[in-house]
Amino acid sequence: MRFRVVTREWWVAMAHALRQRARRRRSRFATAAGQLAAIVASADDAIVGKTLDGIITSWNHAAEAMFGYTAAEAIGKPITLIIPPDRRDEEFEILRRLRRGEAIHHFETERVAPASTPNGNAPSPRSWPASPG
Repeated sequence: MRFRVVTREWWVAMAHALRQRARRRRSRFATAAGQLAAIVASADDAIVGKTLDGIITSWNHAAEAMFGYTAAEAIGKPITLIIPPDRRDEEFEILRRLRRGEAIHHFETERVAPASTPNGNAPSPRSWPASPG
């Protein structure tokens, strides 16, 4: 059996190499995250993120246009903000399935905008293909 004597210099070099590798990985991750953020921000589709408790965590510009709430108004609120009362059981079932680790495939549903729009008209529920946030 051969043993290798490891010097302090070897440990210092190893620590330096590991720090460099970690920096490169963080840089690649930051680049990829920035690209994904740009895609979501510029999408023509409403993209809404939520927690497993149904709290809105992200809201893109298309969601602002579609639902009538700004990101500042929507983030931190329950997802039921945009779900008609007669469709809320559907959302609770989706969240239950997600908590169990199940995949949810696209489905057709309805969502609502605020009680009135800036021009004073009351919006009506609209159907959209939806997938869990």
